[in-house]
Amino acid sequence: MGSLRAAVAVAAFLVVAVGGAVGAAPPFRPTGGLAFSPAAPVDPAGTSVQPTLALGGDGAMWLSSAALGRTAFVRRSADDGRSFRVVSPTGVGSQGDTSIALGDGGVVYAVAQDSGSGVGAALSTDGGASWTQSTFFVPGTIDGPLSLAVDRGSSPSPADDTVFLVVHFSDGAYLYSSPGGVLDFANAAGGVAIGTGHCGALLFDPNRRDLYLPCAGTARVAMIVGQVPLGQQVGLIFRTFVTPLSPGRGLVAELLPAAAVDQAGTVYAVWADAADHNVYFAASPDTGQTWRGPVRVNGNEALSSALPVAVGGAPGVLAIAWIGANSTVGPTEMPDFASKPVPATAYRWFGYAALVTGAASPGRSIVQQRFTAKPIHFGRVALGDPALGQYLGAALDADGGLVLAYDDTTSQHHAAHLFVTRQLAGPTALGTSIVEAEDQNPVSDPAGDAPTPQLDIRRVELVQDDPTRLRVLMTLAGPPAPDTPGLYLTRFQVLSTGVSGSASYRIVYLGARTGAGKGPAFFGGTTACADLACEAVSYPATVPAAGSIDGDTITVDVALEGGFGAGFPLNGDLLYNVVGLSFAPAGGVIGADIDSTAPFDYRLEERIGRTTGNGKHIVGAGSIRGAGAGRAAFRVDVFQAKTGRISFSDRRARVSFVSRQITRVRILSRRRARIWATGTSGASAVATFVDGGTGRRSDSLSVAIGRYRRSGSLISGGVTIR
Repeated sequence: MGSLRAAVAVAAFLVVAVGGAVGAAPPFRPTGGLAFSPAAPVDPAGTSVQPTLALGGDGAMWLSSAALGRTAFVRRSADDGRSFRVVSPTGVGSQGDTSIALGDGGVVYAVAQDSGSGVGAALSTDGGASWTQSTFFVPGTIDGPLSLAVDRGSSPSPADDTVFLVVHFSDGAYLYSSPGGVLDFANAAGGVAIGTGHCGALLFDPNRRDLYLPCAGTARVAMIVGQVPLGQQVGLIFRTFVTPLSPGRGLVAELLPAAAVDQAGTVYAVWADAADHNVYFAASPDTGQTWRGPVRVNGNEALSSALPVAVGGAPGVLAIAWIGANSTVGPTEMPDFASKPVPATAYRWFGYAALVTGAASPGRSIVQQRFTAKPIHFGRVALGDPALGQYLGAALDADGGLVLAYDDTTSQHHAAHLFVTRQLAGPTALGTSIVEAEDQNPVSDPAGDAPTPQLDIRRVELVQDDPTRLRVLMTLAGPPAPDTPGLYLTRFQVLSTGVSGSASYRIVYLGARTGAGKGPAFFGGTTACADLACEAVSYPATVPAAGSIDGDTITVDVALEGGFGAGFPLNGDLLYNVVGLSFAPAGGVIGADIDSTAPFDYRLEERIGRTTGNGKHIVGAGSIRGAGAGRAAFRVDVFQAKTGRISFSDRRARVSFVSRQITRVRILSRRRARIWATGTSGASAVATFVDGGTGRRSDSLSVAIGRYRRSGSLISGGVTIR
């Protein structure tokens, strides 16, 4: 898939974390060229939690998530995770956790808790177009997640598959099994619990034919291991092995542990330590009998960690994802957003991913990168959070790239908005490397992925002729019919305010509505929820907008100030996760999205809102001595609120950097500031600026971009910190 992006190294410094004191620097983790896409909304008209992902043999990506009362809780992506479409209803009404797995012959298995002690199971052999269902009951109240794993047997037929299911009830984990191609679950381990306490997802190793279930002990992970003889579905026997003590000696039960297995059969336990808030893994080459590790994973600014998930790949390669905050305060000790929204927003959680090579040997290496461009949660993280859920979803795509599903709770609703992001570049868990361009404005969408041309979005473009306004052009495969209901939206998230004036990344949109013989209506707005749980998300026509339909192109134009609604500001200069959507409303209900484009981020021509006055402003341009007695040019226009842009170029050294995101700004003194940034190519940079005051004779710059280092007094231009 192309060459590996250059690994990037930046200096590590002592940091003062939110809510914590000065301490030893965390381990430095280069990015290794890892890069991730903007996030695609999985269910724009609803909310759900606890996603599970599975890759089909045809390359399609399947996802299930817990959506209270919905029978349509399964979605499918046919475009490598750029967008997901809901498949037909499963016939199972989800009342709790769900899980999904695939077997031979393209058979899809989905389960959901459908009552206090009931498990609904569904099976599809036609890509989700139709389902068969069954329900069985367990002798207790379900009190933990469901988890599926499939043993595909020795032939490509589903007839010799075995479907394994773990159900948690009465404080235990119980294993059930069913023959492939049917839904006939029976006790697989004699009706006794194979594990106790909080457990992660069930895992089957087809090479060694072992089932693994990671469960939380005290300061260790208990790895439950059961050998599965070929063709045996019941009467399985399990043993329990424990990892070494977690280095922080904290509980591993506050958040679910995870397990992964690589192609060599090495099994990995992954967990978050409740005492030191770090993510660790340990590796076992012999099904859990002996272990190497533990090894700390999180580095750089990810000081507090939660919700780890893992995927094994090539021998010795382990992919891990989690959420992290730049704070030494533990996840469960932070203010809870529900009761203290403003203090909670000081604790901002981002998504992180790491790739460990040589994971089972002493010579391992770890690269780390954020997989979210913005915070996805504020404040406390604990089991049972109805918005954030208990785990992330993770899988590898057909090229080995990491695909991650997660909930973003930072909207004005503080609800469970489900998103998916894809690895675009860098080393993969399969030992290869990929390079794929990030989708940019304007974005195109394939033809024929909607039932009618009028609902088939082909292109979305944002335009700013005036920095105070925003215009979108949505091009369809055919002109919208005036008598057919249609709803067309371009939505995104932008920094704003929410509950009690707290920070939020508000969901806003530009839209057009057609149908019922009426003329088209054009509008801007911000999403609304019909209930406190925000199970359904609506898109009211809040503010009328200028617009037109010219053939197959819909144009909508709004003012950035007030054009999406009154009573809230829009701040900053970045629009996150921009996506075009089409719906076919019926009876006042918009229903599921019919088509959607790949997501992209968009930078406004000028900053808007109070962010322009939020904190110090580092601004300037000029040059320092570069390689070979040449000049290295720079330009900086960055606010302490982490908005703006920085660029640097040393032509003789063949170094060029343009920021995509300002990740951190630290004001070292009245006239010294340090800026951390990630670039458009996935590289990272750290730049320290000194404002020498009047005369600029003492202005200086120090910059680190990968192995490139350059510093010195300015020989032209100047820098101001104000």
